Amino acid sequence: MFQFLVDNIVLVVVAIASGVMLAWPLISKRTMGATVGNEETIEFINKKNAQVIDLRDHKEFKRGAIASSLNIPFEHFADRMDQVAKDRPVILVDAVNVNSKKASEMLRSKGYNNVYVLADGIKGWVEAKLPFSR
Repeated sequence: MFQFLVDNIVLVVVAIASGVMLAWPLISKRTMGATVGNEETIEFINKKNAQVIDLRDHKEFKRGAIASSLNIPFEHFADRMDQVAKDRPVILVDAVNVNSKKASEMLRSKGYNNVYVLADGIKGWVEAKLPFSR
């Protein structure tokens, strides 16, 4: 068996890499949480009283935001996580989802279970012409 693995090291590496790539969506979903699209977000807001947290800086938020969202700039998120409701679904949004993914991991590590990232961020929301306060 060992000799087979040594003789076929490339095959073994490809098999392991393929397994990791197949499992990656499940692994990232456990740490980052699920992503939701615009329609799902609207449903969460209207039917499940979801809290939308906008992680963009205050200037960007003032230019326009998802209606009824709470602005907690990512740079202050760790200090203000207590403002995020634990008993409601939480939808995190920013411009390109880099900070949303990080914030999702932070919330999940603190015991938040219903944490979602808006799949296409603010850009996708605006392009879909959904409610956006200015």
